[in-house]
Amino acid sequence: MLAPKYSVNIGSESFDSATADNVESIRVNLSLDVPTDCASVLLRADDQGYNFNVGDDVDISIGYDDDDPVKVFTGTVDSIKSSSSQVKVSCLGPMWSLVTFFSDKIYDSQNCGQIVSDLLSSANVNSGNVSSGIDLPTYVVDDNNSAYDHIRALADRSGFDVYVDSDGNLVFDKFTKGSAAVTAEYGVNVIGIEATDGQNTVQSVTILGESPSSTKGSNSVSWLTKDQVDGTAGSGQALLIADPVVRDKSTASNVATAKLAILQRGPIVSVEIVGDPNAALASTITLKSFPDSTLNADYEVRSVEHVFSKLEGFKSIVGCCGL
Repeated sequence: MLAPKYSVNIGSESFDSATADNVESIRVNLSLDVPTDCASVLLRADDQGYNFNVGDDVDISIGYDDDDPVKVFTGTVDSIKSSSSQVKVSCLGPMWSLVTFFSDKIYDSQNCGQIVSDLLSSANVNSGNVSSGIDLPTYVVDDNNSAYDHIRALADRSGFDVYVDSDGNLVFDKFTKGSAAVTAEYGVNVIGIEATDGQNTVQSVTILGESPSSTKGSNSVSWLTKDQVDGTAGSGQALLIADPVVRDKSTASNVATAKLAILQRGPIVSVEIVGDPNAALASTITLKSFPDSTLNADYEVRSVEHVFSKLEGFKSIVGCCGL
C-alpha cells in the first residue's frame, strides 16, 4: 500500500512526515496559463508558536515511503493566518516578483531570450533554460505592463512556454515532447477525468507589422511604409492580428505560426490521478487504456494541483492539452 510522505521547509522551520505530524494538509497549484504558482500549508497550532514570517523562503517536497520525496514547489511566504487550532501559511512562487516588477527600457537588436534574461536579472528572479526566440530590431518595455506581461507576450510571439520549475528557476522555451513523466492508466491510477474537444474555428492567422524593414533592412525603425509587412500561417479565413513589434515579413510569418499553434491546441483534458510528484509543467503525460480510445494519447501538462491531507491522502489533478 502506498504511504505518502512530505518534507516542508518554511524559513528556519522544517516539517518532515517521518519526524513530525504538524502538517494537516498541503496544496500546490502550478500553471502555464496563470501568472504565478501558489501553495498553502495547513499546520496544527503549536503552543510554542512557529518561527517563520512573511517573506521567508519555502520549499515543498512530496512522495512515497519507497522513494525520496520530489520537490514540487519553491517560493516565499505571502501570508500567515492563525486560529485557535490551525495555522495556514499561503505561499507564492517566484513569478510573483515579475508580476509586481515594472520598468522602462528600450532594447535594440536583441532576441526575445536576451530581453527576458535582462528582465529576470532586474527583477532578481533566477533564470533556468532561456532560449533565444525570435529576433527583434527594437522592443520597448514600458511600465504600463509588468515584466510578466512583457515576458508572456514575447513567449507567445516565439511559440514558447514560460513557467517556473520546481527549483524556482524561470524557463522560457518551446515545449518538446519527451518520454512521459507520468502515465495515467484507466483502472490503475485514474480517479476521474474530464475532457473537452472543442472545434477549432481559427484555421489561419495573419500578422500585420508596421515597418519597412523587410525591404530596407531589419534595423529600420521607421513606422510608415507603403510596403505591406505581413505573414500568414495556415489556410482559410484568417484571424488578423496587428503587432507593431513585428517589422519584417520573416518575423511576421514566424509569429503567425506560433499564434496559430496556440489557437489550435488539441483537446483539453483534466485527469485526477493517485498522487504523482513527477507531474510537472511542460512535461509529457500519457493517457492509456481508456474505453474512449480517442483519449489514449500523449499530452502536454499545462497545470498541476497536488493535494495532500491526512483525510484524503495524496492525489494530483493534471490539466493537459493534446499535441
